[in-house]
Amino acid sequence: RRNTSRCALLRILLPTTHRLLRSFFWSEGSIVQPAFPTWRKHKRVQYASHKFLTLAQMSNPQPILRLRKVKKHKNKFKRHHSERYDRVKEAWRKPRGIDSRVRRRFRGVRVMPKIGYRGDKRTRDMLPCGFWSFPVENVRDVDLLLMHNRKYAAEIGGSVSAKKRKEIEQRAAELNIKVLNKGARVKAEEAE
Repeated sequence: RRNTSRCALLRILLPTTHRLLRSFFWSEGSIVQPAFPTWRKHKRVQYASHKFLTLAQMSNPQPILRLRKVKKHKNKFKRHHSERYDRVKEAWRKPRGIDSRVRRRFRGVRVMPKIGYRGDKRTRDMLPCGFWSFPVENVRDVDLLLMHNRKYAAEIGGSVSAKKRKEIEQRAAELNIKVLNKGARVKAEEAE
């Protein structure tokens, strides 16, 4: 009976304490921000160990939850007979011949793409760094990532000028947002 009451007390106290700590560390006057630079494996999900960064170390945002991406089929699906004939390109096309071994799924022949090879919904389109890409064309688009800087990383569009790129990168640094193609066109213009 004593254990049950302890468990009930812990259930009440722990979330409240967590909320208080979170509000303290995220308050305006705080000098530290919680971050998760190291990861611990637990089953298929990797949970972060709680560490705190100073403001000087916050320029490199870390993803809030790091999931291990499982690739069920690592090689590309190549078209049947693409290695045999130059006129048949490698881009996948479904074989439709009446006698095709690949279409009939014989043993020992190449496999065809199917829905079972699709990635996990939680890690689909996730980049190796743990972020999801978010296309950005101007400074207003960067402001959209204000509350989502631990999940999405900004990717500046190819048609954006060097002047706008500098403004976007500056705003992203203020909001602590990761930019995937940082300084791409700026470096090329400085070299010229």
